[in-house]
Parts: sequence; C-alpha cells; structure tokens
Amino acid sequence: MKFFRKTAGSISIFLIMILLPLYTCLYLAIDSARWSAAKAKLSGAMNLTGNAALNSYDLALKDYYGLFAMGTDESSMQSQMASIFSGTAENTDYENFINSKVQSFELTYKSASSLARPVTLERTVTDYMKYRAPYTFLTGVSQKIHVFQQAPAAASVMEKSADYYDSMKGVSKELTEIAEHVEQQESQIETDETSGYDAEGQKKIIRKIQSGLKGLRKQVRKTEDTASAWKSALDNMEDSEAKSLLAGDYKTTAAVLSEEGISSLESDLEQDLAALDTWQEGQDPPTLAYRSNPLYQYIQSSGSTEATESETANAQSVQSGLATIAGTDVEQYVSLGDISIASLLGSEASAIESLGSTAVPDSSSVRGGNETRTLLSNVKKGLSSLTGSTDSLMSDCYNEEFINGMFSCYTNTATDTSLTHTVYGDKPVFRAETEYIIFGKDNARQNVVLAAELIFGIRFVLNAVYVFSNARMRAEALSLATALSGWTGAGIVLVQNLILTAWAMAESVLDVSTLLKGGDVPIYKNAATWTLGVGGIAGKLQEGAANYAVNKIDDIFLKIQNTADDKIDELSGSALNYFEQSTEGAVESLTNMVVTPVESTVTAMIGDRTQVLSGYSRDQIRSMLENAVAEADNGSRGYKMAKSLFDQYCLDSLTDTIYGNYEYLFAEDDTLAKLAATKIENAITDCYTGLFQQVKNAVEQATSGTKSRLNSALGSAKEEAKANTLEVISDYTEELSQLLGNESTPKTTAVSSYSGMSMSYRDYLRVFTFLAVAKNSTKTGVLTRTAKVMQINCAKAESGFQITRCFTQVQLNAVLGIAAHKVHQKEVYQY
Repeated sequence: MKFFRKTAGSISIFLIMILLPLYTCLYLAIDSARWSAAKAKLSGAMNLTGNAALNSYDLALKDYYGLFAMGTDESSMQSQMASIFSGTAENTDYENFINSKVQSFELTYKSASSLARPVTLERTVTDYMKYRAPYTFLTGVSQKIHVFQQAPAAASVMEKSADYYDSMKGVSKELTEIAEHVEQQESQIETDETSGYDAEGQKKIIRKIQSGLKGLRKQVRKTEDTASAWKSALDNMEDSEAKSLLAGDYKTTAAVLSEEGISSLESDLEQDLAALDTWQEGQDPPTLAYRSNPLYQYIQSSGSTEATESETANAQSVQSGLATIAGTDVEQYVSLGDISIASLLGSEASAIESLGSTAVPDSSSVRGGNETRTLLSNVKKGLSSLTGSTDSLMSDCYNEEFINGMFSCYTNTATDTSLTHTVYGDKPVFRAETEYIIFGKDNARQNVVLAAELIFGIRFVLNAVYVFSNARMRAEALSLATALSGWTGAGIVLVQNLILTAWAMAESVLDVSTLLKGGDVPIYKNAATWTLGVGGIAGKLQEGAANYAVNKIDDIFLKIQNTADDKIDELSGSALNYFEQSTEGAVESLTNMVVTPVESTVTAMIGDRTQVLSGYSRDQIRSMLENAVAEADNGSRGYKMAKSLFDQYCLDSLTDTIYGNYEYLFAEDDTLAKLAATKIENAITDCYTGLFQQVKNAVEQATSGTKSRLNSALGSAKEEAKANTLEVISDYTEELSQLLGNESTPKTTAVSSYSGMSMSYRDYLRVFTFLAVAKNSTKTGVLTRTAKVMQINCAKAESGFQITRCFTQVQLNAVLGIAAHKVHQKEVYQY
C-alpha cells in the first residue's frame, strides 16, 4: 500500500513537472494570441471609426467647392464615433476567445487642420486641383503673362519721359528764341538786293546760334536729371521689342537736347565759320555742317507756324477731347451695388482672421482716377511679381485656378456655374467674389473698381507703347500740335506728347468698358484692332464708350478649350485669324521701327521753311535718312530684314521726292509750297505702305511652315488635335518673338507677337490672382479671404456652418481592455 501511495505521489510530481511548463507555455501562447488578435481588432476598429469620421464631411463645402472637411461639432462627432468604435471593438461574450471591453475612447480635431487656416486650405486646394490646374494654367495665363513682364519697366520709362517733358519749359523758351533769330536773319538774306552768296549773312546766323546756345545749355542742364532718369529707365529694360519701340522717343528729344548735342553743334558751327572765313567770291558756296546737325534740325522745327482755319478747328476739337479724357473715371462703367462683406460674414469674421491674415495685396492701393503718373505707378506696383521667370511659381497656379474657377467675378451672369456646377447667381457676393479675394476691401463695388483701374493702367501702358512708336499716329499728333496757336519751341513736342498720351488713354477707357461688358480686347493692338481716331475722342467717349473695335479677336486658348473634340475643325477660322493678326502686329512693329525715325528726320528737316539759299544736296538727304534708320537698330533679325527692304524699295525714291520738292517748300506761292509738302508727305505714306507689304511678305515667308503645321494639327486624332494646335500657336508666338527681339536675348517676348491674342476681364483677374498668391507677403491674405467667401456662401446653404470648425484631420485615442491587459492606440486620419 505504501508502495502504491509512493508511486502515485511520484507520478503526480512527475506529471506536475511535465505538464506545468506545458500549461504555462500554452497559457502564454493563448495570451499572446489574444493580445495579437486584440491589437488587430483595435486597429480595425480604429480604421473603421476613422474612415467613418472622414465620411462625415460637410455637404455644403463638398457641393460648393469640392473640398472635404469634417464640420460636425467635436462633442457630437465624439458621441457618434464612440458608438461606432465600441460596437466594433467591444465584445463581452465569455464564450468568445477574446473578451474585449473599451476602457476609453477619445476623438479630437487637429486644430492646425482647420480649413480656415491658409496652409491647410492651400494643401487641400492643391490636392483637388492638381489634375486640372496645370493644363488650364499652361494654356491660359502662362502664355499671356510673358507680355505683362515687360509692362512695369515700360511704365517706368513712360513715367520718366513724362517727368522729362515737364522739365522742358525753360528749354522751350530758348529754342523758340534761337529759331526766331535764325528765321529773321534768313529772311533778311532772302530780301537783300545784293546778288551772290552772302557769306557774312551766314556768319551772322551762326553767331546768333552760338549766342543762343549759351542760354540753351543753361536750361538743358536743368533737365539733365530727368533726362538721365529717362535713359536709365530705358537701360534697365531688357533688350526687347518694347525697349526698341520706346527708345525712339528718347532719341529724338532728350538724346538731342543734351550737353553732348550742344557741344556737337558748337563744333559744327566753329567748323563752318572757318570755312566761311576762307571762302572767296567765284567759289562754290561751302557745305555747312551745322545744317545737318540733329540739334539744329530740332531748333529748325521749333519756330512758330501758322495754321489754317480747318487745322485750328481740328486741333481745338482734339483739345476738347483731351479735356473729356481728363475727367474720365472708369468707375462710372461699374454698375454694381454696394455689398458689405463684413456684414455678410457676421461673427465669423474675427474667428477666420485669427487663423489667417488680413494682409492685402500691393495692388489694393490702386486709385486716383486717370492721372498718368498714378496709373504708371500702379502698374509698376501691381505687376512687380512678374519681373522674373514664372517657372518657379508654377505651384501657385493651383490656387489661382481654384479661385477663378470657383468664385464669380463682375462679368459673370446669374446662370454661370463654377467648377462644381453650382450657380453663381444664388450666392450673396455674386459678381464680386474674386475681386474681394484679390483686393480685400469690405465694399464689394470698390474691389471691382480697383480691378478696373488696374486693368486701365495696364491697357494704357500697352496702348501707349503702340501709339508712341507708330509713325502714322505720331505724324497726325504732330500736325495737330503745330496747329495749336501759341505753341512754339519744345512746346510743339510737349503738345504732341500730350495728344499721344491722351489718345492711348482714351483707347484704354474703351478697352476697359468693353472688358467690363464681358468682351475681349487684343493684348497688343494693331491697325486693324485699334479703335479710336484722334479726332473722335470726345464724341466716342460721350457716346458711352461702346465697343468700337473694328476687328474682333477670339481668345484662342479659350476657344480651343471650349471646342468639342468632334468639332475641332471649326477652330480653323479662329486659328487663322490669330496668325493673321499676330503677323500684322509684328509687321507693323518692324515697319514703324524703320519709318518712324525717317518721318521724324524729314519733319525736322522741312520744319523751317526759310532755307532758300542753302538747301540740302541729294547725297545729304540720303545720308540723313540712312542714319535715321541705323539709329533704330535693336539687334534683331527683323530689323535687319526691314532695313534691307527699306534700302531696296524706299530709300532712293523717298530721297528723290524730298530733294525734288525741297526748294518749293519755301516758295512765295503758298499753293506751290503746300503742293510740295503734300508730295513729300505722300512719299512717306507710300514708303510706309510699300515697306509694310514687303516686310509682310518676308515675315510670311520666314514663318511659312506654320500654317501647314496648323492644318496638320487640326487633322490630328481627336484626343491630340487640341494639344497639337496649342503647341503650334505657342511656337508661332515664340517664332515671332525671336524674329523681333535682340538675337543676344532670343527668349524675350515681343509684345507685337501678341496682336493675335485677346484677354477678357476674367483673364486679367487670373493674372492678378496669380500675382497675389505668388508673393509670400500677400498669399496668406488671399487664402484667408477665400475662406471668408466660402464661409458666407456655405452658411447660406447650411445653417450654422463655421469654416473655422471644418477640419481636415481627426485624431483617435483609444484603450481596449482584454482580460488583465490594456491595449493603447493613437491614430490621425486626414483627407
């Protein structure tokens, strides 16, 4: 019996020794499995709950703007999600392998993820737009923005030229006195009964000029600072077509009326005195160098002239037009009632501002009516971000395209829709949303006015570049200036400058009026698309500034975008019109580049009608015309081509006409003098017309492959036709720019190459938006105001909406109890 007890005890000990570790390992294995399963269960419950939270996005925000954010109150969301979590994670059935119980569950919004925060809004917008915006941007704003890069520098040049003309009053008086003294002396020589060459009389003229130059030098020194500033502004422009076009005005005024110009004339005068001292009767009269001196020619044109009654009446009509323009304010074309953004925002205004910034873009300071310098200053300020390459700014196109695709502007109709197909007309800030986002004024109408005035300034700069470089328009303005009685000396040039400025300004008024009515305006004008004749300024402005455009131009990029794939062949007409207008603009620019200095030279040369005894020789006239054209060299292939064609087709015939009629300009018979002047004027006109056609033929030949490429692009497969057509258009713009620009800077855009492209009011807003979001100093303010408008619109659709409480991230923190264990997990979920 003892044996059995002993044996049983030994077996028990043995079994315990064997089975205890086995049970222990089994328990640990079961516990470990329970732990792993519980963690998986917790993780699954967290994911399910997190996704459920993300699915509770705000419907108004999604419907209106396509953005996802949780707008439910945090405590309400906590309650909803706790129920979902516990139903998934908790199990108290003791027959179950895992008996889990929720120890704690907490849901919190990440405060930094509020959609009202600029950084969060930008990230969310980028995610939404990244598959849409690049294409829209590349086929719209970026193609047009290059021409605006030259606007600030061009505005600075015109601003400095205006300062220079303001400083010329003293110069004008001295020029007039010298011109009058010379005229009197020439008249005396003409009426002198003594026959033969009057060398002494010529010496008196030279000494009068020398004496007058002393006073002129003193006055010119007073203009040195403004002349230097004008030249510096020109030098600071990158080598481009715009620089070449604007340089012409400087070369015919400040470059002539300078210390160097006076010294050059003084040297010629001394040389001529020496020649006259050694002249003897019986010899041919000496060729006097001073008569071909640029400054002397300028002095010649400074004498007073008598205008006919019709010329005076026409000039007075222009004066009336100038007065009309001076009182024009583009604000009168904005028909929008006052809307207070602050009142629509209500109590949410301060909450949104506390998360963002109220910074307003630099361009918000645009105001001040139509003062030339104010306009130019505003253009420089408003477009300051465009002075560099836009390549590094491409990421900001997402914000720009979102704003311009989701929010209404002044030219939208009530039935227009956003990117999410919501109707603009149903929204409280209809027709002024985008302008508020850009400019940030509480009064909605004021924002539209600010946009209109900045557009006005830009249109003025581009139109002024065209006017001041156009041979035909400069000649017409000069004719009107000389017809205004009492204007002599540099005053003629001042009035010409005033007329050209007003002409560009009046055209700009009509441009803005057209844009505000929803129309398109060519980026850079040519003869076909320029609207106003100088004589009709007053009448057309008084008629309400309707759209007088002779030739309408479609926005080629928008046309391509909006054309259905199966209608791509219908683009042919618009594309061909684009090529035609672009070519016309380029040809006109090249023709003006050559003819404008020629016309200025001829005008100066025949300005004084008293040179009876000592006219120019044919060789002198030819040399003067050649030198005038050479001065316009901008280092481009286009200039070389145009100059060669001028030499071949115009130079000799124009020289012959001027030489053959020059003496008759000074005939006592007024009819004969006017006939001679008309023949010379017609010869210049014929030169312009003939050269234009020759240059056009050459440009078309140089770009002959483009139209065949267009036909190939339009004939491409449907999915490729649009992209191929856009590529052809972009390449043609670049091709013209390379032809017109300095060969050392081939990538510079030529402004005239944009004669075939137009822009709408919305297109200008796109540029302004892009500027505002591309600058760190203004981006935050723009995004903050974007959130404000979203608040206004969503609050109308959804009572109690608060964008400050719309979050793109949610954090879940839970503890799950399993037997004696607790499993912890923290996760952040975001859109």
